[in-house]
Amino acid sequence: MSKKILHVCYLDKFIPAFVRLVRDELTVNKHHFITFGSNVDKYPIEAGGDLEYLQGKLLRNFKIGYEMNQADEIVLHGLFDLGTILLLVAQPWLLKKCSWVMWGGDIYPDTPDENSPLLSVMHHTSEFCKRIIAPRIGRLVTCVKGDLVHVREKYKAKGQYVYCIVYESNCFDNSLQLAKKEFSLPLSIQLGNSADPENNHEKILHRLKHGVPSTYKLFVPLSYGDKNHAKHISDVGKKIHGDSFVPMLEFMSLKEYREWQSSIDIAIFAHNRQQAMGNIITLLGLGVTVYMNLNISSAKYFLSLGLVLGDINDKEIVRLPELSLKNNREIISRAFSKETLVSQLVSWMEH
Repeated sequence: MSKKILHVCYLDKFIPAFVRLVRDELTVNKHHFITFGSNVDKYPIEAGGDLEYLQGKLLRNFKIGYEMNQADEIVLHGLFDLGTILLLVAQPWLLKKCSWVMWGGDIYPDTPDENSPLLSVMHHTSEFCKRIIAPRIGRLVTCVKGDLVHVREKYKAKGQYVYCIVYESNCFDNSLQLAKKEFSLPLSIQLGNSADPENNHEKILHRLKHGVPSTYKLFVPLSYGDKNHAKHISDVGKKIHGDSFVPMLEFMSLKEYREWQSSIDIAIFAHNRQQAMGNIITLLGLGVTVYMNLNISSAKYFLSLGLVLGDINDKEIVRLPELSLKNNREIISRAFSKETLVSQLVSWMEH
């Protein structure tokens, strides 16, 4: 007998592809998607009887609460929404049938500015309530073991661990053109993945002034995230690096973005928490040298797979040897294929 699986999704860039994948590949059970957020025009999903986009908070909370009680299983795509969290606090019998897909920001939340009292109250309420519900959530879904350890320690979560890369954005497309193998100048460097301040752009912009060859191009994707911060980083980057600095302020399609990434020699991600997984997986699969903060959970996960990374604390930023890059490509092709993802989803949701 088929089960009804409810997906509660904040609408972000990887949700449309996930819905398509489930529709195409997971046919044993009946899946129902409830999405919400302000990105409906930016990330459209093909309409269907299995999909609802809800705008008003009151209607959304009522509908989600009703559907949660009707479902056999519930998949929480990130645990950010305070309304959803409060619904689970009020209905603890739902928790054992929940799977919490960790996104990063929900388990390493930013502390709000002290000048935003409402956001501060919402943040502390959310964190307090997560500590109430987390110990009774049935499944904890992530591919990063360090994130699992973190939620078990911080939120006392006790649920069953489900290893899954979850989204196609975490898969490597083997049809992509591999990055150039021959070293040549100017060196092409990607810094960060968005205008989110957690990229720590400014710190790296100053460090790179003396840590790279004299001929280089520094590309900084800034089309996604905080627009004010994007403008600030554009100004700082131009001041420090002059014409070598290239702020990327216009949106690209995913296909264009991936093709552009194959021209990169080195990519630098200075986050202090798990972030930019899809970007990093694609770059490693393309044979690009990737520098990270090796103390964060995602870097430790990649290292555990046998991947070779550069340390952002190194004095010089250089390309890794070709043998290491070839090893990285082979590991990524195996561990992050679409076939691997489908197998993981089937094991999780259809058994």
